Amino acid sequence: MPVDEGAPAAETTPSHGAELPRGLDAVPRSVFLEGRFGRLFRLLPPFEPPDDLLIDLGRSGGPMMEGTGGGQDNATIPSGFTYLGQFIDHDITFDPTSSFARKNDPDGLENFRTPRFDLDSLYASGPKASPWLFDTRAPTKFLIGKNPAGEFDLPRNTQQVALVGDPRNDENIIVSQLHASILQFHNAIVTHLAAKKANQEAHALPGESLFDTAQRLVRWHYQWVVLHDFLPRIVGKPIVDARVTKDSQGKFTITLDHYEPQEQAFIPVEFAVAAYRFGHSMIRPRYDLNDVIVANIFGKPGDDPLSHLGGGRRLPDFWQAKWSLFFKFPSKAAPQPSRKIDAKLARPLFQLPGTVVSSQRPELHSLAVRNLLRGKALGLPSGQAVATAVGASPIANAQLGLSGAGWDSQAPLWFYILKEAQRAPQSGQRLGPVGGLIVAEVLLGLLKYDATSFVNADTPWKPLKPIAPTAGNFGIANLLKFAGVA
Repeated sequence: MPVDEGAPAAETTPSHGAELPRGLDAVPRSVFLEGRFGRLFRLLPPFEPPDDLLIDLGRSGGPMMEGTGGGQDNATIPSGFTYLGQFIDHDITFDPTSSFARKNDPDGLENFRTPRFDLDSLYASGPKASPWLFDTRAPTKFLIGKNPAGEFDLPRNTQQVALVGDPRNDENIIVSQLHASILQFHNAIVTHLAAKKANQEAHALPGESLFDTAQRLVRWHYQWVVLHDFLPRIVGKPIVDARVTKDSQGKFTITLDHYEPQEQAFIPVEFAVAAYRFGHSMIRPRYDLNDVIVANIFGKPGDDPLSHLGGGRRLPDFWQAKWSLFFKFPSKAAPQPSRKIDAKLARPLFQLPGTVVSSQRPELHSLAVRNLLRGKALGLPSGQAVATAVGASPIANAQLGLSGAGWDSQAPLWFYILKEAQRAPQSGQRLGPVGGLIVAEVLLGLLKYDATSFVNADTPWKPLKPIAPTAGNFGIANLLKFAGVA
């Protein structure tokens, strides 16, 4: 997903006197099914090619960089799903402590997000423990920021720091506008429930307050979007349908082959460090933010602030996102497409600015290099080893474009997944057998093993009638429309 770096390379240090979590200075490969993070394929050996090979593969000007003519578009996935994917990632994972400067045991890494689709990146600890997120005049509603032009933004303090549950959702203007839009979706749900006593009575569970009901409904609509809108686009509907069934009463059953936590849900490193980083290849170098503003995804220090979509600042005037340029809406023109899911990344991702990466080593300003080194540091198995483990036909290195003895006929898992998606029949439109399986099993597993998710509701649930479309499936476009931002 768009650049979520965790800790910078070689600069990982305890902050505010905290001690490093267990495992960061050790090398063991845990065989446990789960931990703070964990492994799907815990018995597969780590793939540890020389750093020089990884750096050469991912360097600026190397084989993973788009040509000067740009990358290929994927009209089947609108560009907004790149940033919805980033928002989802921030909801379920946050690892600020691992480093690719040394090996890391996933069972010693703390995930600072709950492995559930519970929007803790939005709600933090709720109105009582995180009151700065909420409107004191209407405590069940979020505080919404405004710029001088009156356009919605994240709420900010006097130094323009966003008041949000996860500061990463202010990394770029697209994801910050999406976060602000979902804040407004919550507020719209509160307004709907409060409009009539019957509305709240119809949807409240025993013992729920108005806020509790609104929060649950926002989470359930968001989970529905993940299951029915986001995931089928990314992995393909057949992979989802093979694992999710619904009976005549509307009750869901999720059946998984590899994601099987013994006690509680966890985030596998094969997902967080490899498979779910497919979104980096979907990033465009420039976006039409609305009918007027066209800007680069990144800017360097000293660049005109109106030339790029970098975050960490108040929304410039007349920069409100026009969501029909990012997602498909009925009777609207086709939105900007994402880039194809392949082993080519946009050129700006090989020259990450100092505002994103603090390392003094030039090669570590390449996102591809950082991903490849992080995969080695976390002891990921090779792509071919995982393919064999899941019953897929392994793709030989020669077909992946890798040559040389140093690779030992194996490929880094992240690179393999991108190359797999690039090949027919996926042709860059979706993930392939290995990447699709990992992403599907983990995201579906988070729903299955969350007792509070809508798939586990005692009474089968579906989106509210005022929000659901009259025809077709409820998706992110419906959510944004009900929020009043599209």
